[in-house]
Amino acid sequence: MISVLTDMHLLESALSLRRNRGQSTHELKESWYTQLFERYNITANIFEENLSYYNDDPAVMEKILEEVMANLSRLQSELDSELATKPKSATHD
Repeated sequence: MISVLTDMHLLESALSLRRNRGQSTHELKESWYTQLFERYNITANIFEENLSYYNDDPAVMEKILEEVMANLSRLQSELDSELATKPKSATHD
C-alpha cells in the first residue's frame, strides 16, 4: 500500500503540473492510473477496498502515510542531489 500511495502522489503531482501548464489531463489520468494499477496487479476497486480497510484504523493509516511521506522526501533528496551534480548547460544569448 505504501508503494501504491507513493506512486499515486507522484502521478497526481505530474498531472497537476500539466494542468498548471494548461494541458488537458483527463485521458492521461485514466491511462496513468490504469498503468499504476496494472503495475501493482490490482484494480481500482481493490485499491478502494484496501484504502477503506486502512482508514478504519487511523493509527495504521498514519504510519502508512508517514512512510509515503518519507519515500517522497527521499525521492526529492535524490533528485535534488542528482540535479546538483549535473553540469549546467550553457545558454546562448
